[in-house]
Amino acid sequence: PPPPRPTPDDSVVSLADWLREDDAPVTTRMRMRAPEVSGNEQADFDALLRHFKEGVSRSLGEEDYESHYDLGVAYKEMGLLDDAIAEFQKALRSRRHRLPAYEALGQCFVEQSRHSVAATVLTRALHEPGLGDDHRIGVLYLLAYSCEALQRWDEARSYYSRVYATDINFRDVAARLAALDQIAR
Repeated sequence: PPPPRPTPDDSVVSLADWLREDDAPVTTRMRMRAPEVSGNEQADFDALLRHFKEGVSRSLGEEDYESHYDLGVAYKEMGLLDDAIAEFQKALRSRRHRLPAYEALGQCFVEQSRHSVAATVLTRALHEPGLGDDHRIGVLYLLAYSCEALQRWDEARSYYSRVYATDINFRDVAARLAALDQIAR
């Protein structure tokens, strides 16, 4: 017969039971109280957005680069380019997903018509090791676009040519190259 089960002793703490109590699943779900509605749509939106950003910063780890990238995409889609830029800059700290972060960051600066900054950021992406033009095609296009906006025609033509050589149907690269050829004449 099996030995008798010990009776619980309140002076003994079962480490296994104690640890099991803390095994509640970790969640990234934010809970927030309902915001007060003032009737001013812009003020209400700003307050809700501010509250959302505070919740995100509390729950998102600095080294969760993929989530920073995803949040950057969300901010960009909402037209919050400065917030998107900040998130993409955090995502750049990742070794695995740097190229998409560079491209998204460059796109934000292009959308803000800050072509010089875009060109600087996108040029850095060209130095990422182990990637060919087929992986960098979006970066090359945005870099060419920025150089074109800065009237750096030869650089723009060079980058557009790399895009064209990789994918003749990429966006409007053929038309842009033809337009640059007209400028050269």
